[in-house]
Amino acid sequence: MACRCLFVTFAVADLNGAFKSSSALEIHNVYGEPLVACGAGSPGSGDGDFCTPRLGDRGAHHVCVPSLSASFSANTGQGSWSTGFGGRPWCICVWAYLHHRGREVRDGIDRLSINCSAVPWQALAVAGPVSSKLLCDECAAAAWGDPTLAESVKPLRASNLARTCQQVQDGTLTWSTDSNVSSFILLLIFTLLLSQLIGFVVASDFLVDASKRLLSTLAPLRPVMSCGPAEGPCRICHDEGACVAVCACKGSMRAVHLSCLEAWRRRGPSSGRNQCEVCREHYRLSKAG
Repeated sequence: MACRCLFVTFAVADLNGAFKSSSALEIHNVYGEPLVACGAGSPGSGDGDFCTPRLGDRGAHHVCVPSLSASFSANTGQGSWSTGFGGRPWCICVWAYLHHRGREVRDGIDRLSINCSAVPWQALAVAGPVSSKLLCDECAAAAWGDPTLAESVKPLRASNLARTCQQVQDGTLTWSTDSNVSSFILLLIFTLLLSQLIGFVVASDFLVDASKRLLSTLAPLRPVMSCGPAEGPCRICHDEGACVAVCACKGSMRAVHLSCLEAWRRRGPSSGRNQCEVCREHYRLSKAG
């Protein structure tokens, strides 16, 4: 019995790893290099020491901030939770990064420092063709301006980034659900083994739960319906005009373009498809897809 328990423990650990990453490409940064740790010590909202993409990450926390500002959450309309974490490394969500950069230009708030070497390439894919340009430009400048980097390495790093950014712009590089399907196949195999060890009922319940999560990811999206017009720049692209409200968010978080939101829902984590990732209110969805 002890051997069986040990086997299950290792199997669960291996399966968890499969859910986090299904290929070597998925642990590369925006420069095509192995992803580095974010800051000194485990970053908040991260995975161990890294800002790795993983299933179940509601906010796509891919952008590494080596030293979080105590005012970060207030600056991005998320309340005051960051006041107790000032100075800590943190993996912030892609949307919060874009929103903060917009407010830096518009409202003059302090600039947020990020570490591009600790940002996985999925951050670009999640941001989409339009919004990813901001992250591409910033990481390109960081590559050329890094005083610790050998001059011979800078052109290669910048070239790798430019190629990845162009693929995102062309729509040929996306973070799809393929890895989810691969993980589900591994999960099915694991469950069959598990059923032989601890009984079919327990294992089948485990498989049903995982199936529901996978189907929610693969299900076609139904368009979000507007709750009425909203003033202010779009919280995703930061452009003015034709913005609407879709949830319970207030202030600078309220306005959004439906086109920007739909693009984000298609590329972002499945948990944020049908509800706001900030206020957690479910969107009103049209009956037709």
